[in-house]
Amino acid sequence: MAGDDDCAMFHHLFFVMSLSGSFVILLYKLTYPIARRYFSHSWRKKILCLSLFFYLVPLSLLKEFVLSQLNIDLPFQYENVRIDLKYTINVQNDQFFLGPGVVAAYIVLLCMAMIAVVVIIKQLKKYGAVYRTYFSRAFHEAPPPQLESMLRQTKEELLIKRPVKLICSKLCDAPMTIGVFKPAIVFPSSDKLNLKSDDNKFILKHELLHIKNGDLLLKFLTLFALAVH
Repeated sequence: MAGDDDCAMFHHLFFVMSLSGSFVILLYKLTYPIARRYFSHSWRKKILCLSLFFYLVPLSLLKEFVLSQLNIDLPFQYENVRIDLKYTINVQNDQFFLGPGVVAAYIVLLCMAMIAVVVIIKQLKKYGAVYRTYFSRAFHEAPPPQLESMLRQTKEELLIKRPVKLICSKLCDAPMTIGVFKPAIVFPSSDKLNLKSDDNKFILKHELLHIKNGDLLLKFLTLFALAVH
C-alpha cells in the first residue's frame, strides 16, 4: 500500500519545475538593468538557458535517481505518518485499486499532457506551413552570385562548417533563418533586394550567428516548456 509520499510526484513535480524556472526568470527581470550594463549578451543568454533547464528537467527525480545509484537512502521519518486512504494504491488478491486522489492526479496529468500536445502540434503545423511555403520551388529564384559569395566569406569568418542553404523567395519580405537540422537563410527576391547595400553582409552575419548559437533549437525547447507549463 502506498501513501501520500508515493503520490507527491504528481502534486509537486511540475510545480517545483515551474517555480524554479520562474524564479530564475524573475531574478533576471529584476537584475536586467544592471545585467544589461555589466554582463555580456552571451552571459544573459546563459541565464535564460538556465531557466529553460529548470523548466524542462525534473531535478527532484534526478536527485533521487543519483542517490539510488550511489546506494544512499533518503532520510525519511516514519513517526507520526498519517496515510490518507484517498491517496493509496492497493494490490490485494490480484486486484488493483486506486484511491480517488490517485485517480484525480492521473486525470490532471492526462489533461496537462493533452493540452501540451495540442499546443505543440498547433505550433509545429504553423511552422511546417511556413517551412513548406519558403521551400516551395515555385517561388524560388537563383540567389545572386554576390550574395552567395558573401555567405561563403561570412561562414569562414564565423568558422561555420555545417551546410547552410541560401534561398531567394518571391514570398519573402525580410531576411530570415528557417530549419533546425538543415538551416537555410531566406532572402527576398532580387526586385526587393538592394544588392548595392553593405547591409546584406551584416544581415547574413546576424542570421548565421543564430545558426551557430543554436537559437532555433532553443526556440523549439522554449515552445515545449511553454506548452508543458
